Amino acid sequence: MPTKAFLRLHTILLSAALCAATLGCHTEQPAEPGMANLRMVAEGTNRELVFKADKPGMLIVNNFSHGGNLLTTHLKPGDEFKLLPNADHAMIGKTSIHLDYDTNTVDTYRLYFVND
Repeated sequence: MPTKAFLRLHTILLSAALCAATLGCHTEQPAEPGMANLRMVAEGTNRELVFKADKPGMLIVNNFSHGGNLLTTHLKPGDEFKLLPNADHAMIGKTSIHLDYDTNTVDTYRLYFVND
């Protein structure tokens, strides 16, 4: 069952993406207390996105073009995450991770990370 912090973070990210997509505003970090360490760590269209965690935390994979999240997962220090273009999975190290939605070659994807 998702925690309250997870649900709050999901709502914030979805709101920020919708705001940016519909109003043209630019928000990388929400103003909500406790989320100050949320940061965008990668962004791209039709390319592999890679992030290596330096601290434990939560990684959120967001489809910026449509405002939905594809994956939320916990990373340990040293874990390397790869989002593959036009695929139904991502990779953490050599382990394949199923995404809630397939990626494609036209949407913009963003990786967000928040430290534990």
